[in-house]
Amino acid sequence: MISFHLEAAIMAGQDPSALLAHIRSLGVKAGLVINPDVPVEKLYPYLKDADYILLMSVFAGFGGQAFIEATYGRLRALRSEISRQGVSCLVEVDGGVTTANADAIAAAGAQILVTGSAVFHAKDRRKAVAAIKGTQII
Repeated sequence: MISFHLEAAIMAGQDPSALLAHIRSLGVKAGLVINPDVPVEKLYPYLKDADYILLMSVFAGFGGQAFIEATYGRLRALRSEISRQGVSCLVEVDGGVTTANADAIAAAGAQILVTGSAVFHAKDRRKAVAAIKGTQII
């Protein structure tokens, strides 16, 4: 799986659809990423070309940041648009995913959860992984 930030491709003068097609031509799943301050609607023209969409739920830079609550609404809007378009791309969330919020994140529409600090800083890592793995993914 290879993903890239939508805004980075556009700033570099690259066509996101062409980049996604190139990645897929290499036999790799292709994804688009946006930061929390990028409107989710900017992804809509590319949903048909992506295998997955990664919504960052924190700003990259360091682990242990709190999940940005607005991500729930962004997830619901994205899942709604994916359904409306009839495409099958998956939705991934990265940042602030914990044992306490994994179920709610999945309920809002995420199918792939990325976690770091919630596992690596847990007293019982196996228990933390099991709790997140037990999340009811839609």
